[in-house]
Amino acid sequence: ATLAKDYPRRVQLAKEFRERENYPAAESRLKKLTAEKGIPAAFRDEAYFELASIYLDQNPLTDVLTVVNDFGKVQKQGEFFERATLLNFDVYVRQGNLAKAADELRTFKARFPNSAFIPQVDKILPNIERELKQ
Repeated sequence: ATLAKDYPRRVQLAKEFRERENYPAAESRLKKLTAEKGIPAAFRDEAYFELASIYLDQNPLTDVLTVVNDFGKVQKQGEFFERATLLNFDVYVRQGNLAKAADELRTFKARFPNSAFIPQVDKILPNIERELKQ
């Protein structure tokens, strides 16, 4: 069997490169997966999330926002999209922009009211809002 259509293996390989901090190899593979025609959505979505996570790991924070925005053009739901959307919150916190971070969490709650991540959002948001009042 050829690796070209073995999407689970290709995603796994990219994740292994990320775990070994071989970011260029992981990034290259993930970019191909996000752009490939005919890839099943589940693997494409995971590739988008992993790509945004790599940028968060490496700290080109604006690249995280770009990847999540691009992901939003092809997907509007699902666990990987929700997780990727929450990476935007991490970016704003790292940038020290707590107002934007709080907005991101409020938007997340409105957009994904049934998300499994709502309990975590409900724990974090009041703390951010308290800090903003100080």
